[in-house]
Amino acid sequence: MAEHIYRSEQKHYIDMADYMELRSKLRHIAKPDPNALQDSRYRIRSLYFDNYEDKAVTDKLSGSSRREKFRLRYYNGDTSFIRLEKKTKVNRGCHKETAIITAGQCEKILNGRYDSLLSQESPLLSELYAKIRFQCLRPKMIVDYTREAYIYTAGNVRITIDSDIRSSNSTGAFLDPGMVGALSIVRFRTVVKEPLDLVYIFWSIIIGIIVGVGLIPLAVIGSLSIGLILFVFVNRKGSSKPYVVVLNCDDDSAETSSLSLIGAKTKKHLIKSKAVSKNGIELTVEVRLAQASTNFVNELLQVPGVSNAVLVSYNGDYYM
Repeated sequence: MAEHIYRSEQKHYIDMADYMELRSKLRHIAKPDPNALQDSRYRIRSLYFDNYEDKAVTDKLSGSSRREKFRLRYYNGDTSFIRLEKKTKVNRGCHKETAIITAGQCEKILNGRYDSLLSQESPLLSELYAKIRFQCLRPKMIVDYTREAYIYTAGNVRITIDSDIRSSNSTGAFLDPGMVGALSIVRFRTVVKEPLDLVYIFWSIIIGIIVGVGLIPLAVIGSLSIGLILFVFVNRKGSSKPYVVVLNCDDDSAETSSLSLIGAKTKKHLIKSKAVSKNGIELTVEVRLAQASTNFVNELLQVPGVSNAVLVSYNGDYYM
């Protein structure tokens, strides 16, 4: 068995100021990676394997001194050259084993046809097959990022700076270079309270992807179709606004009578809170009015035992 050559790795988080300073200095003492593009960068996409207990991730986070991980990887969106890699770490040293697979073989792995790994005369592919069968390894996560690499030949040192890191658990998109960004989490700076707003947001994202791949007719037809559907259903959307009724009742009898009146005079009602003290009962009820009239609030004061009734407009954070 060939002796493994271990290397030492150190990883650090840096901010933009550190990056700019480090990059300006590296250009004077190190050479760009010859495999990089003109700007000294290249794009990496990896598909990581793990079991149902996420053992590889757990070992990494816990700092286990002996751990390993399997991944598929290709560069710059070129699926004609895909590598299977096994990275092993023992104490502070790590080494990597690699094997070449085709896009077709990769597609079979993504589809769960793992027997294709046995057709190759590669110990690494056979090892992955065995661990898929006996350790329940499965494709779990895509990680996509840009790497800027420099080599300091005199000291056998390689420095890499990774940025624009994205991930997705939609492993079926591994061979589609443009999909990870679209499948990443969409974050909003403010809370989106209206579900219809989300429809417009994701509709815009989908149309953008379709236009990006050049399917202009599909984008136009899809926009017209979805626009027509939205036009029809938006006009049918209920317009009742939520309100909150705050009641002060002397006893259980007053509470029951007031809730019966609210149920008869409103379209929907839902008790949000109930506070009981020696002074009586305070109820907070969300209501949807059946009509524009709010006269039922006046009627609530006529209920024996109801000492106070307040109706306020509600922003609808909770939907009934």
